[in-house]
Amino acid sequence: SQNFVLQDGTKQDNYISCRWKVKSEIIIIICKNEENIGQIDIHSQIVNLFLKKNQKLLEFVCEQVYQII
Repeated sequence: SQNFVLQDGTKQDNYISCRWKVKSEIIIIICKNEENIGQIDIHSQIVNLFLKKNQKLLEFVCEQVYQII
């Protein structure tokens, strides 16, 4: 499993959003022992919302969750 950042879903032919107004999405995976045990999945109605610093912050949060589990 890999982290995923979609900046503009309107430009993807195969993108299916969970809500019709979603334009961008970021998914950060939580793994333990190389197994996907969860994820943070954030949707936005704004195109190009997610910056590299947002991804880094969410990766940090997922690492903290991993340490607690």
